[in-house]
This record gives sequence, structure tokens and C-alpha cells, in this order.
Amino acid sequence: MSSTTKLRWGILGCANIAIGAVIPGIKQSETGIVSAIASRNLDKAQSTAQASGIPTAYASYEELLADSSIDAVYIPLPNHLPCMMSAAIPLVLRVICLRKSRRPPPSMLFFRRNMMMSI
Repeated sequence: MSSTTKLRWGILGCANIAIGAVIPGIKQSETGIVSAIASRNLDKAQSTAQASGIPTAYASYEELLADSSIDAVYIPLPNHLPCMMSAAIPLVLRVICLRKSRRPPPSMLFFRRNMMMSI
């Protein structure tokens, strides 16, 4: 990734943490842009995308994961859902789990193309 190329993020879900913290944080960063958002409900994905200035909305998580223009994915879903959808995640993705204390991970990041990123 060159110094002028921004990491293109996809957001899986329209959770409050994504809308209130993650999306604004990525938009304020110098290194990332939010390119797409997905929900199991297309209307919800479209309204969130429009309100947040995100160019693409998907009606399923799998559609967003199949988008080859996405470099990284943030998953603000309930703890059990990222594990359930692991079969849909392409094998080329790297996985980083974010943990708070000893609880199950509240969110996960997936990276494509062997990119490295400091968090």
C-alpha cells in the first residue's frame, strides 16, 4: 500500500458502535475510508450508508466479503455471529480478534492481501 492509498474498509452490520465510533474514526483517519456497509436488511444498510456517507450498501454480509475492492472488514456484530459466519470468509483473509478482558471477542478485523497495520 503506497503512502497515498487509503485502506478501504467494509463494515459488517449497522450496530451503534459502528455508527457512533468506528465509521467516524475511520473517516477522520488519514489512512482509511469506509467503502461499504452490509446488513441482513437492505433498507437498513442503505439508510445507514446514506446517513454516514458510505458509497455502497449490501443486503448480506457475504456480498460485502466477496467485494474484491475491500481491503479490511470491521465486524461489530454480537459475539456469536462472527463465529457462525466464519465459513463465508475467504481463505485469503487474515484475522485479528479484539478482546476485552477474558470475554469472547466483541469484534473482529479481517485483512486482505497480507497487509500489516498497527492498531
